[in-house]
Amino acid sequence: MSEQPAGAAVPEWTVGDRMDKARKVARIGVQEMADYLGVARNTVSTWTSGRIMPDIRTLRLWAMRTGVPFEWLAGDQFPRRAWSRKAPTKTPLEFPATLAALALAA
Repeated sequence: MSEQPAGAAVPEWTVGDRMDKARKVARIGVQEMADYLGVARNTVSTWTSGRIMPDIRTLRLWAMRTGVPFEWLAGDQFPRRAWSRKAPTKTPLEFPATLAALALAA
């Protein structure tokens, strides 16, 4: 086993790289993916080249269509809490209605 030369860079996969890889492994053409997502062919190419970042909805649809996990496809672009707009900011016990219901049950 050889060692990496000092200062050698390890290539990073961008979201666009992962999107393109997933599409190719699933054997889905660019036009077929564009039709599935309801966008122009150029839009798919723009995403996979990394010029524009697609939104979360698009990444979820892409993951479902290609059969790869959303987490792998998105990489670290979207923290877990940002995946859901309905992510709670409080625990259930911090809501007054929950406390009132618990008091009635006691």
